[in-house]
Amino acid sequence: MNNAVRIKSTSGGMKVYLNSDLDFEELLAEIGRKFGESAKFFGNAQTILSLEGRELSEEEEARIVDVISQNTMLDIVCLYEERTEITEEPEPEPEPEPQVEEIPKEERVVFYKKSIDAGEIIKADKDLVVFGNVSEGATIMSVNSIYVFGGLYGEAYAGIDNGNDYVVAAMDFNPEKIGIGRLEYQGKKVSKWRKKTNFEPQIAYVKDKKIITEQITKELLNSLV
Repeated sequence: MNNAVRIKSTSGGMKVYLNSDLDFEELLAEIGRKFGESAKFFGNAQTILSLEGRELSEEEEARIVDVISQNTMLDIVCLYEERTEITEEPEPEPEPEPQVEEIPKEERVVFYKKSIDAGEIIKADKDLVVFGNVSEGATIMSVNSIYVFGGLYGEAYAGIDNGNDYVVAAMDFNPEKIGIGRLEYQGKKVSKWRKKTNFEPQIAYVKDKKIITEQITKELLNSLV
C-alpha cells in the first residue's frame, strides 16, 4: 500500500508515520520492506525513533523495533514520544531559587528522556545523555561529557570538576554558553525566527587550551578516542 509507512529524518532522530487503518501484520511487513530498501542509506548510525499516526501497544512497538533492526544496521537508542502541553501565562511572581536535580552517582551513564525547560538545572555525576531539547534558559551540567539528541539552546557545562578531557555534543548545536573544565565558550545569537533547515550535529572539545566546535564525523570521533 502506498504511503502505508513514511520515514522522515529530523534533527533529533527519525519519525516513522504509520497508516492507522492497515492490519498490523501487513503494516509490519511494509515497515520491514521500507526500511530494507533504505538500509544502505541509513548505514549503522544510532538514532531515536518516533512512531506516529496510530496507537500502539508496548508489544507492537517492540515488534516494530525488532523488524527495523532485522532489516537495517540502525542502532535504535530509544522510542521518543512528543508531549504537547498548553499552559496559561502565569502572573509575574518573584523568581524562586533554582532547584538543581541531582542524578544518582551509581549510574555509569545518565539517560534523561525528556526536554529540559527554561529555569531547570540538571546535574549528573557521570556522562549525561539527553533525549530531547535543552531550551534557552535551561542549564545542564556533568562531571564528564554531555550528549544531546535534540537541540542544545541553553547552557551546558561538562567536566565541572575542572576536567578538560570531555566533550559537549548536540544534534542541533546552538547553545547560549558552554563550558568544559575551566574554559567557556559563548554561543552565537541566532534569531528565533530563523528558517530551520537540515541540522548538522556538532561537538565541542578542548584543543590548545581553548574550546573549539566542529561538525561530527567518524574521523573526528576516532581522533578524540
